[in-house]
Amino acid sequence: ARKAETMSGMAGARPVIAVVKNNAYGHGLATIGPHLDAVSRISMLAVVRPQEALELRRAGVKKPILLMAPATEEELLELVPLDVVQSPYRPGAPAILKRVSEKLNRPVRVHLYMDTGMHRMGMPIAAAQPWIDALIASRSVPIEGAFTELVEDADFDREQALRLSAMHKTARSKGIDLGMLHAASSDAVQRHRPDTFLDAVRPGLALYGGYVSEQAKNQGRLAATY
Repeated sequence: ARKAETMSGMAGARPVIAVVKNNAYGHGLATIGPHLDAVSRISMLAVVRPQEALELRRAGVKKPILLMAPATEEELLELVPLDVVQSPYRPGAPAILKRVSEKLNRPVRVHLYMDTGMHRMGMPIAAAQPWIDALIASRSVPIEGAFTELVEDADFDREQALRLSAMHKTARSKGIDLGMLHAASSDAVQRHRPDTFLDAVRPGLALYGGYVSEQAKNQGRLAATY
């Protein structure tokens, strides 16, 4: 709890999206999940595998869970009723999400996963607007947020956050609200890069007392720090 409060305080009291991927960095989802669920500064928990979201729900976690990876239609049919927020970015996603919504007779909540320059995962931001329009047109896929993954370089992190904000501004000019924007990882918060804080911060490693050293980053030990 103290680590989450510290991260929020360092980011101007912004809400925290707590990353608990890889079995909560080895600490155990069943143990860490309910503990973080009770922390008021934490608005959501985030995972990268559908099974992790299911395990958190079985452990009694009540807060929204963000799945930061694509899910198959079969997985969506299991996850959506459990209030697991999706992060679609594949070109065929709007049609799949609409079909799932119709089958379940309920909306499919999403946070858009945008590629702002890392070229690892996400919808390329230059191609995003028609895709966003398709989601809006479906009327069954409420967009509640948008996020990106930073490369962990001060100058380019700032540029990535600006690109995400510019996309949000363009959408608003068309009457579309993309909801909560988030980008800052543990590294961005710990190194105090306020241009990346946006509406919420998304630390992972730092919640468990970890710190991303320059040596570890330079040696490529962490594919994504969070």
